[in-house]
Amino acid sequence: MGVIHGDALENIFGDDNGHSQILSHLSNFELVGEFYLKNQQGIILQNNFQEVALRGILSKQIESYQVESFYPTFSTGLHVQIKISEVREDENELEAYIVGEIVTTHEIKRDILFLATDYVLNKEFYKIGNTIDILLVATPVTFKIAPEYFEVNYDEEMLEALGIEAKYDENGNLEPVKFYNHSLTYIVPTEKSDIVYECMFDIKTLEELTIDTIKIKKLIVSADLGRENDDDSNIITFPVYLNSEKFSDITLETGTKIQGFFEFHGCIYKE
Repeated sequence: MGVIHGDALENIFGDDNGHSQILSHLSNFELVGEFYLKNQQGIILQNNFQEVALRGILSKQIESYQVESFYPTFSTGLHVQIKISEVREDENELEAYIVGEIVTTHEIKRDILFLATDYVLNKEFYKIGNTIDILLVATPVTFKIAPEYFEVNYDEEMLEALGIEAKYDENGNLEPVKFYNHSLTYIVPTEKSDIVYECMFDIKTLEELTIDTIKIKKLIVSADLGRENDDDSNIITFPVYLNSEKFSDITLETGTKIQGFFEFHGCIYKE
């Protein structure tokens, strides 16, 4: 599977091709690196935006350059250590998804998959078996406000086994059991693609950013990677960036619980 940037570009820079407006000023981008492969060579350019930037990979042609890829990159994130177990390099040899285990003392271990936004610049570090420090951020695919509770239909036998009192409506039918989401957060891979994660998490803080003329929200969220009892040492907190206009139909504020789907992006952490 090739690397796909469409969701991240649209959900950060907006439907009105905000990234295209920025790319129209490609001549003002800064040179951040070069690459040399067996059959091609080129340059990596990036605009000078501070927290959320647009990076372009251009291959050298006879008398010009050709854009091979462009995508958002980030200067902040959750600092975690990852032990690499898989490198899914794209056929262009310039981009890759990285799979690895989060290095932690917690007994419940978790693998994560992220798009390495600096892969073309740091290929020598992205090797199976290496343990690397990365900055981890997320971009949305779809988000909505999480419901206050969800309902499950059980029969009387199951209710008794669970120790739940059976309740009936006015017609004598068993009422569904309500499970409230107040303390529930999670991150799980989806069935169709492990590139996209399903999630429910709490917004801890919210910040409004302006990138060029584009309004972006930065959410600091927390989610549970798995734990037992009241142990909260496996809860991670990380930033999510999204386009304010694109997600204007949902009210995002501190304390809101979000449900939906997202992708992880990461780059090597440098002090």
